[in-house]
This record gives sequence, C-alpha cells and structure tokens, in this order.
Amino acid sequence: MYKIMFLIHEYPPIGGGAGVAARNVCERLAASGNTVTVVTTGTKESPRDTVEAGVRVIRIPTSRRSAQHHNIPMTFAQFLVRGVMLCRRLLRSERFDVIQAFMGIPAGLLGVLARNGKSLPLAISLRGSDVPGYSPDQFEYQDIVLRPLVRHVWKYADAVTTISRSMVRLARWTDRHVPIELIYNGVDTQLFSSTRTEMRTGDEPLRVLCVSRLVQRKGIQHLIEALGMVRRNAAFPFTLTIAGDGDYAETLQAMAKGQGLDDIEWCGPQPHQTLPELYAKAEVYALPTLTEAFGITFCEAMSSGLPVIATTVGSLPEIVREGVDGWLVTPGDSNAVYHALLRAWQARSNLAVMGVTARKHVQDNFSWDAAARQYERLYCKLVEGVPRKGLRES
Repeated sequence: MYKIMFLIHEYPPIGGGAGVAARNVCERLAASGNTVTVVTTGTKESPRDTVEAGVRVIRIPTSRRSAQHHNIPMTFAQFLVRGVMLCRRLLRSERFDVIQAFMGIPAGLLGVLARNGKSLPLAISLRGSDVPGYSPDQFEYQDIVLRPLVRHVWKYADAVTTISRSMVRLARWTDRHVPIELIYNGVDTQLFSSTRTEMRTGDEPLRVLCVSRLVQRKGIQHLIEALGMVRRNAAFPFTLTIAGDGDYAETLQAMAKGQGLDDIEWCGPQPHQTLPELYAKAEVYALPTLTEAFGITFCEAMSSGLPVIATTVGSLPEIVREGVDGWLVTPGDSNAVYHALLRAWQARSNLAVMGVTARKHVQDNFSWDAAARQYERLYCKLVEGVPRKGLRES
C-alpha cells in the first residue's frame, strides 16, 4: 500500500467533474488501504485540515467568493505559491511514495515545484481544460502562452494519464513524444441506481434534466434555445430542471425568459448525495456541451436509467451509443438539439428500455473501482521503477 500526496485545485464541494473524479478515486484508494492526503483550495470559511471518508483533505485559503465563483488566475496563483510551501513542508515531515496531480496546470506544475529535485515519482492526470486546444474559442491566447510550460511539466512527470482516447489525440498536438496512459473516469453505480420500468405515454410533459456548472462552454444556451423552439411550435409538453451554478447563470436565466421559458426549475448547486433524487424524477438527460473531456454527469444519468442527449465532443462518442443509450448532436447546433428532443418524445414508450441498456453499459465499462485499481497499478510501476509506457496515437 502507498502513501499518496494528491494535488488538485478543486475538491468537492468546490468545483466540477474533475473534483468529483478526484474524490471518488481518493476514497477508493483509501478504502483499499492506501494513505491519501489531498492538497486543494478552499474559501476563507472552508475547514483547513479535515478527514473525509478516510481521506485527509488540506484546503489552502484563497480569495474564492464561493464554491463555484472565483477569479481563475488569482486562485491558481494562490494555489501554486501557498501550495509549494505547504507541500514542501509535508514532504519534509512525512514519507510519501508518490505524488498524484489531477490537471497538468496548476496541479502538475505544483507537483514539479514541490518535489524540488527529490526522486519522488510524480503522476499527472490530464483532465481536459488543462490540455492546450481543449477549448480554443475560450482559451486560444492562453494556450499559445502556456503550451511551452505545459510541455515542460509533462516532461518532468514520471507518468502522464488521461481520461479518453480523444484527449490522447489532443495531447499529441502539444507533445507527440510523452507516453500517455488511458484511465477512464467512472461512476458510483450503487449511488446512481434508480432504473425505470414504467413507460410514459400520452400528453404528460416530458421531464428533461440538466446537471452542470453554469458556464458558457457547457452549451446550456443551446438547450434553452431548442426548448424555446419546442414551445413555439407546440411540438410537445415538457418540463426542464437545471441543477448547478456558475458565472453564466444570470445570462441563461435571461435567455430562458426571452424564449418564454419562465417555468424552468432552477435548483442551484446540489450536494452530490442528492443528485440521485433528481435523476429519478427525470426521463431524459440533456447537456449539449461545447467541450467535454469525459462527462461524468452523462455516466451518472445513464447509470440512473436515463437516455441522454449529448454532443460529439471529447469522450462522449466513446460513452453514448447513438440510438441505443441516447442521441448525439453537433456541438453549438440548437436545431440539432431540438430534433434530438423530438426523437426522445417520439421514442417515449421506449425510453425506459433505453435507460436499462444505458445503465448496463455504464456498469460494464465505467467503474470507479476499476479506475482506482488502475491508478494503484500505476503507482506500483512508478515505485518499482518500471519505465513508463502509454498510448501512442497516430
């Protein structure tokens, strides 16, 4: 068993999918006998040093306003500057076997700086937005500036992993020579286990759910536009529930009002343990995201017995089978989302069957237990000094 220093700038209740993944991996590593210390950020009110589900969590105080609202450059800088001092102090006082960083920037850079020349193995997991080119419309200039730094960080890591084959291909544009291993994210199939057997027909509204951080790149504006078309065309009755918060929330709410969608249920941010109840009340999950490295909420929805409407970005085509588990649409195309919603309405009598198929697909292929075992095997190779190997996509 290993003593692991786990670095990530956002850990629940702060952050989005990367934080959820980190927590699930850390808790399973701890449950299998490893000692895990997470170094992350917090608000001024966050507890500084706690034990959560067997995982020690140390939160660096930052100027974050809340769990979802923050100045990204400022938070990254505080995480790096204060994190280097904290991590070096921990490395002097305790004997760690490996450092695991979730996201090359800023966590991987923190790992490189914190090691300070020590021979301690460093593994970096690329999560999506930390890979240049992931969201060119939003990060074009940052990518140009940061690409040399990203390449430097990967070079000094002892192992680099990522969460989908599409991310492997994207990473190749930054450095074709660094070996990259594939470790998929997973889902808690016991927590998200509400499968449906009833088949709804008639005029009862189609219940649509979206769970996401409310930021522009998640594409929720296209879901709102598509449902505006549904209402204007009187195509079918529906309800929409949106759970989440973020800097784009007010813009989305104003857009919904302009589309005549005053009846959307805005739930705000939800604790992870309450999400199964939301999935259980829905019939279809829809998130037409513009970028997505993996898409944990899609797996949660599918594990809960929901067909999904997703886009052809990131790993989503690796997760969602068109017409089997749901429907895939072109990102940024509100009209395509509209037609996918129509297909869901027309297939309503078959949605429960699709949901059962979707759940089995997730159970068979996307498990947090399997992901944690892969990380554990990676640490074994690093500690034993086995040369790193990885996927080499052409």
